[in-house]
Amino acid sequence: LSVCNALRREPERLTALAPRLREVATALDRLFDSHLRMEEAVIFPALALLPAEELAALTRELQQRRRPPFHPSP
Repeated sequence: LSVCNALRREPERLTALAPRLREVATALDRLFDSHLRMEEAVIFPALALLPAEELAALTRELQQRRRPPFHPSP
C-alpha cells in the first residue's frame, strides 16, 4: 500500500514507481489466482452439497458481512 499512497500523493512519480507497482500487482495477481482456484476446487463443490435452507442462510450471512455499516447522520 505504501507504493499506492506514494503514487496518490505524487502522481508525477508514476514512471519511477511503475516497477514496484508491477511487482506488487503481480504478487497480488498470484495470490488472487490461488484463492480463486481453491474456491473453484473446494468451496463451490462443497456449497453444492448443502441443503437449500443452509445455503440460503449462508448467503444471507455473507451478504450482511459485505453490507457497509449504517451511520445515521447527526
